[in-house]
This record gives sequence, C-alpha cells and structure tokens, in this order.
Amino acid sequence: METTFEIIKPMQPLVLKLDEGLTPDTAQSLRTAFESYFTQADEWRQKALSIQITRPDQVREMKLARETRLALREIRINAEKTRKALKEDSLRKGKAIDGIFNMLAFAVEPLEKHLLEQEQFIQRIEEERKAKLKAEREDALRPFADVSLYQLGEMDDATFANLLETNELAFAARQEASRKAEAERIERERIEAEEKARREFEEAAERARIKAENEALKAEREAAQAAANRIAELARKEREAMESKAKAEREAAQAEANRIAELARKEREAREAAEAALQAKQVEEQRKREAIAAAARAAATAPDREKLNALAKSVRALQIPNLSTSAGREIQDLIQSQTDKFAIWIENQAKKLN
Repeated sequence: METTFEIIKPMQPLVLKLDEGLTPDTAQSLRTAFESYFTQADEWRQKALSIQITRPDQVREMKLARETRLALREIRINAEKTRKALKEDSLRKGKAIDGIFNMLAFAVEPLEKHLLEQEQFIQRIEEERKAKLKAEREDALRPFADVSLYQLGEMDDATFANLLETNELAFAARQEASRKAEAERIERERIEAEEKARREFEEAAERARIKAENEALKAEREAAQAAANRIAELARKEREAMESKAKAEREAAQAEANRIAELARKEREAREAAEAALQAKQVEEQRKREAIAAAARAAATAPDREKLNALAKSVRALQIPNLSTSAGREIQDLIQSQTDKFAIWIENQAKKLN
C-alpha cells in the first residue's frame, strides 16, 4: 500500500492526494493530520512567490519575506512533529507520513531559501560593497604597508585616508633615509679605497725590502737545513736499528710467553678432565648405592614374592664396570651373563611362592 504525492506548479493550489490503497480510516486520519498544513503552506506560498526584492530600499518587503519564511518554517516544523508522532503507529503508516512530509518539505524549503535570499538582499549588497572597497584599498595601500594587518573593508573613509597618508609619509621617510644611507656608503667606500691604495703602495715597498732580506736568509737556511738533514738521516738509521733489535727481542719474549701459556692451558684441561671423570664416577657409585638401598627398603616392607622380585630387579640394576682390556671385557660379559641368570633364578624362586 503506497501513498502518492503531487506538487502543483507555482501559483496553482498545493494539493494533498492519497492513494486509494490505504484504508479509508488511515487515509482520512492522514488527511486530517496534514491537510491544515497544506492549506497554510498554500496560503503563505502565494505570498512568498509574490515577493521579489531588487532594490536596497525595499525594507518592508524584506521584513515581509522574513515573516513569510518564518511562518513557512513553523508549518514545516509542526508537520515534522506530526510526522514523528504518527510514524510511531506502524512502519506502513510511517512510510506514508514520510512521503507526505517530503512532499511538503519539497514545496516549502525552496520557498524558504527564496525568502532568505530576499531577506538578506541588503546584507549581500553590503558584503559586495565591502569586498570591492577592501580590494581597492589594498591596491592603494600595498606599495607602502602590509595590507593583511588592517581590516580595510570595515574601516571608514576618514580612518583609511589617515592610514594611507601615514604609511605614505613613513614610506617616503624610509626612502629618504635609504637614499642618505646609500650616499654615505658610497663616500665611505671612496675614502676606504683611497686608504687601501696608500696601504698597498707602502706594503709593496715593504715586501720588496723583505724579499731581498729573505733571499739572503734563504741561502743561509738551505745550507743549515742540508747539514741538519744529514744529521737527521744518521739519527734515523741508528733509531731504526735499535727499534729492529728491540722488536726481535719482544717477539722472542712473546713466543716464550705463548709457549708457557699453552703448556699451562693443557695441564689445566687435563686436570679438569680428570676431576670431571672422578666426579662422574662418584655420582654413579652414589646412584648405585641409593638404588640398592631403595631395593633393600622395598624388600624389607613387601611380601616375600614382591621382595624377591624387587631383589631380582636390584640385581639387574647392578652397573658392571667397563673393562678396557680384551681379557677384562670377557670377564665383564661373563659377570653380566651371570648377573642376568641370577636375577632369573631369583624370579623363578619367587614364582614358587603362593
């Protein structure tokens, strides 16, 4: 079930049409709720469309535009309140209400916008005037000052004239000061150039005198330097011989120290290995003693058959030493075999017990 809307062209009555798909009660309820808004909106719409402001002196029309816009706004707001209240009944009814409101809003909002533009006619003209005035004043003031420092569009003519004159005078003063400074700089540079030329002449004469003296001294220095070089070469060779001998002695001493350190390292590693083997052997013997003691404790508290089985288990747990010689390994295998046989014999004896 849908609701259809119709917006009549400007200057024709604003009509609310409801689809017959709605129940008669629902259609009548919606018509009753919104028809008055349509009637009010249509009345104000005729007034709104008749308002056309083209001159700044149409103050009465601007006031009427504001009153008409506010009246239409109140109609739209009241219709919005009705829409929200009615929409709570059901989703279907809410869709119909939304459609009716959208139709009304579609008709009213353009009128509001139109009336607001009429209402603000003077404001727009004033803004345009200020913008134009600001641009003109910026062009006039820019050669003399930073225009971003002033609110030129808001400033009255007398204040701006005074500001422009002040900045022009200040600019002229700066120009004159710059001109004087430039003239003083040129005169100062002229005097400095003359002084420089005089100093250069005197310095050239002094350099010529010093050069003659230096050439005489140079010959003496070269002879002294040659003698010093010969002495330095002899000293260098003697120093290198002594350094070579000292280096050989240091290398020999270092080699002996390395040999002694290597012997000490090997002795330390052998000693640490022997201590580790002894410690491992002691740990293993302690484990065997603890296993035998545990078996003995278990045998002492268990029934006879369990005691014998525990004993057999203890016999199997005996650790036979590893023998290194061929004869020793044969004895080791024999002991292991006899140990297993003894453990089996004990287990067989345990089976005889009820």
